[in-house]
Amino acid sequence: MTTSATPSAQQARERYLEAERRLWLDHAGREPDVHWAELPTLRSRVRLLELGEGPTLLFLHGGPSAAACWAPLVGRLAGFRCVVIERPGCGLSEPARASLSVREHGAGLLADVLADLPEPPIAVVANSFGSYLSLAHELAHPGVVARYLHFGCPAPSPGSRVPPAFVPSMIPGVNSLLRRLGTWTAESSLRNFTVMGHDREAMSRPALASFLRWYTALMTLTPTRANDQGLFARIRPRDALRPAQLAAAAVPMHFFWGRGDTFGGERSARRLTSLIAGSEVQLVDGGHLPWLDDQAGAAEFVGRVLDGR
Repeated sequence: MTTSATPSAQQARERYLEAERRLWLDHAGREPDVHWAELPTLRSRVRLLELGEGPTLLFLHGGPSAAACWAPLVGRLAGFRCVVIERPGCGLSEPARASLSVREHGAGLLADVLADLPEPPIAVVANSFGSYLSLAHELAHPGVVARYLHFGCPAPSPGSRVPPAFVPSMIPGVNSLLRRLGTWTAESSLRNFTVMGHDREAMSRPALASFLRWYTALMTLTPTRANDQGLFARIRPRDALRPAQLAAAAVPMHFFWGRGDTFGGERSARRLTSLIAGSEVQLVDGGHLPWLDDQAGAAEFVGRVLDGR
């Protein structure tokens, strides 16, 4: 009798959950509670990971990624109830089944999650594609969210770009071919973050070991990569966030931005914040997920922005 080296769906799920559990224990000292939220607009059901007590912060990750990417930051935030959305098709969340534009997808996602929460958040905290989706929600539903904290360059947004190494993975057909031909490894994860502007040596330090193991598990044991690449490939010109639209945003926007962010560095940060009245940017040495480079600074940024709530 022969056996396959490929894990069953249940084995893959259990292995992924163990990597996720280790990441949360390392950075937060405990596992988050898990709540499943129904998303009628997107015809999906997603995981919400909840940790801490106090006023609610709602987190929205970029991609390809999942909720646990926020563990190094959430673990440092005391006095808040952190609710972390696992976007449709990412991690263990169900994919979206509604036929919407990518911009409508973002507006619908946050609208549905906000309706599920027992109380409104005092802020939405977002990164990369999550920042794009949250901005799409703000333009569709102005003023519903009190304020936004963006970590890294919103992608896509005015002044942003896709690092050349990531372009093939966004081309329909090419992305699936690349997934079939290549095997994702721990080295692939490390290389992925260096492409995003993170220092390779810094990403290799012991403090981020469980993060990289979790990310490798995410890429190999869940359909996150295929699902998000498929979503990114659907981005069309109509999904763009126009400068004139962003200029009309009346909600406070705060940016914590890595100078080495390859989706858009300091120049892009200055341009975007100049478009949004009353916005501010704090530049730090780091890449596209700047809380990985400066965990203490990222937590201090959240505390400063929300001081006095």
